[in-house]
Amino acid sequence: MNKLVFVYGSLKKSFHNHRLLANSKFVGEGVTKNNYTMYSFGAFPSVTKEENYPIHGELYEIDDRTLSSLDGLEGYIEGRKNNFYDREVVPIQLNNETVDAFIYFGKTTDTKLSKGVWSRNFS
Repeated sequence: MNKLVFVYGSLKKSFHNHRLLANSKFVGEGVTKNNYTMYSFGAFPSVTKEENYPIHGELYEIDDRTLSSLDGLEGYIEGRKNNFYDREVVPIQLNNETVDAFIYFGKTTDTKLSKGVWSRNFS
């Protein structure tokens, strides 16, 4: 069964890691229902559970193979402590409905962004 993943950084359309979603169905642009915080690592962002603002991104329908590829990119191994990113399910607002999707939560840096939108200006 296919799953939904919410991407907010280098996996978005026109960014360098989007190739991993090339065979996935684009569902739409969405925003997290809950507030989080985005940090910049230079070439890519990270989102933490610190509550500041909603995160804007894209929603994709993915298969197990793609999920495995994304986990590899994000350095996520289920059950392992100290992953660079951890994968969790969160509610995403998509048009007039709320859907549950995977998101990758990561680490913090000294560069906290003032809003939850990643663009080329931050890389």
